[in-house]
Amino acid sequence: IYDTHEFAINDVPYESKKRQKAKFYTERFFIKYADKVITVSESIAKEYQALYGIKKPYLLLNCPKYNPEICQDNVFRSLFKLPESSLIFLYQG
Repeated sequence: IYDTHEFAINDVPYESKKRQKAKFYTERFFIKYADKVITVSESIAKEYQALYGIKKPYLLLNCPKYNPEICQDNVFRSLFKLPESSLIFLYQG
């Protein structure tokens, strides 16, 4: 199984074109030998499919599907004394 995780060809800022090409050709060669390819987003899956002519990779998202019934705690509101009218946006990355 090849877990592409992110888009590896341009994952390093200011990387030389020569190094990017080397990564592209290495990945292009080996990806065809993987039994399965997985990635984290629809757009990356489509890009790999177009770049390498492979079957669309399986998606394994970085987050679970939203389910409002799982947890109804107001931990953040209690801890930070936020009113019910305040919208809470949590970025975890």
